[in-house]
Amino acid sequence: MKSRGQKALINTAVLGIYQAVYFVCGLILPRYLLLHFGSDYNGVVSSVNQFLSFITILQVGIAGSTRFALYRVLADNDIKGVSGIIRATEKYMRKVGLVLLAYIGILSFIYPYISSTSIPAFEAGLLVVIVGASSFSQYFFGITYQILLTADQRQYVYHIIATVATVLNTVIAVILMKNGQNIFIVKLGSAIIYVLVPIVLSLYVRRKYKIDRSVPVDKTGLKGRWDVMWHSVANIVHNNTDLVVLTVLTDIKMVSVYTVYHLVINGLYKILSIFTSSLEAAFGNMFAKKETKTAYRNLEMYEFFMCCFVSVVFSVSLVLIVPFVKLYTSNVTDVNYIEPVFAAVAVIAQMVMCIRQPYLTVVQASGHYKQTKNGALAEAGVNIVLSVILTWRIGLVGVAVGTLVANLFRTVQYAVYLSKNVVNRPLHKPVLMMLWTAANVLVVWFVSKPLMALITIDSWMNWVLAGGICCAVAVLVTLLTSLVCCRKKLWFLLGIIKKLFVKLKH
Repeated sequence: MKSRGQKALINTAVLGIYQAVYFVCGLILPRYLLLHFGSDYNGVVSSVNQFLSFITILQVGIAGSTRFALYRVLADNDIKGVSGIIRATEKYMRKVGLVLLAYIGILSFIYPYISSTSIPAFEAGLLVVIVGASSFSQYFFGITYQILLTADQRQYVYHIIATVATVLNTVIAVILMKNGQNIFIVKLGSAIIYVLVPIVLSLYVRRKYKIDRSVPVDKTGLKGRWDVMWHSVANIVHNNTDLVVLTVLTDIKMVSVYTVYHLVINGLYKILSIFTSSLEAAFGNMFAKKETKTAYRNLEMYEFFMCCFVSVVFSVSLVLIVPFVKLYTSNVTDVNYIEPVFAAVAVIAQMVMCIRQPYLTVVQASGHYKQTKNGALAEAGVNIVLSVILTWRIGLVGVAVGTLVANLFRTVQYAVYLSKNVVNRPLHKPVLMMLWTAANVLVVWFVSKPLMALITIDSWMNWVLAGGICCAVAVLVTLLTSLVCCRKKLWFLLGIIKKLFVKLKH
């Protein structure tokens, strides 16, 4: 049987492949959409996806509470317990599926009238239905089994299936566009591909876990769903506020601008998830076995790793994101994509969100959903109010400022709650780590900016060269400051990584 560390390493490796494929495909498809259909259609597709994601409020609450309930029965190898919880979750998800279908139908009628687009109402409504079918199959047909695999640290199974589907979707979509097919045929092809993912996933889970259908339904995983759901509501509202506000208050082309920048920004977060996606399950296992000291020690390493990641990756992105967008949108002339102020604020907002990831992971793994739901709701409220007011006055930059302020609020709130109520550690520890990270980013930015001025970034080759120089500066600065300020953590983290690789070989 594989240890927690071995499972985490396998998940990390497979997820790394998936995220690399997803990121590359995520750059290819929007570029083709922009060139073949223009910013209007790209904006509508992105906007519709955001509107549809609101319905995941109904499943994320279940995902979190079911995952927490499964930690215990999986730790005890209780197959009957697993079966009962999974049966209850499946039953609930079937009801959610019916709600989603109704939501797609309603949205297809109202969307053309709440968005400022030149696309005919019928076409916009049809896109809602087609994109909604894809979302329906992705999020709900196999969501119960995804929850089970995540709780058991076997996300790699889902990611292998998803990697194949992502490649197939990209290849088929590009072929269809090159052959002159319209956007409806292209998106219908995507929907068909993603219907296959949950079918394959269910076949694996049924064979691996031998779910006993005769076991009575166990609603343990549903009991905490309301507390988790408040977090889900807050998270989904917070994460989707920007595009909804832009859809309603600005031209749909601004949505396209926003999504192009977030191809990079969200890509950075997905790179981060390569290393962190399996950690909640690992921490959940520690708390289930009452290994509090182990959890504390691993939190310290997780926090340090996260700050190193942010110091390197986000400092580089601050310097290179605008040149990237300039190259990516060359030959696209229906709207101005060069927005340096928006780019900087959006990158910093995502940086703050990443810094809070260790605190969020451990709080959720310990099951403290009820105690922290008010902070989650406050974050969403701050984001909505500020984004609406600021977008009305200053446009695109307004949504980025609203998100940044909201992220700062909740990051501090989670750091304080975690230190006082979960791991009992001094408050100055997270504060010092945040200040250290901010100092690293500023130093890298000030050092890299003059160097970038020496390179004319007018081709992808020069952009890669500039990126290599900037990365080298960021790694050097972070390493030097780690040796000065966090030497013990640096050596300890390197030791953990070495042990994981040794275990994996055996």
